[in-house]
Amino acid sequence: MILVTGAGGAVGSALLETLHAAGHSVRAAYHAQRDVDRVVAAGPPCSSVACPRTTPTP
Repeated sequence: MILVTGAGGAVGSALLETLHAAGHSVRAAYHAQRDVDRVVAAGPPCSSVACPRTTPTP
């Protein structure tokens, strides 16, 4: 399993495609929920996606 952080960027998204095409099992981490929503709607080339909390909980 390979985790790609910043998967919504130009390099991260290209890396996801390359790893998927090579048959690797990939997980993706995104900075923004909108990126997760976009990728899930398109059918991600990875087994799961995550959007970590970027602001601390009070």
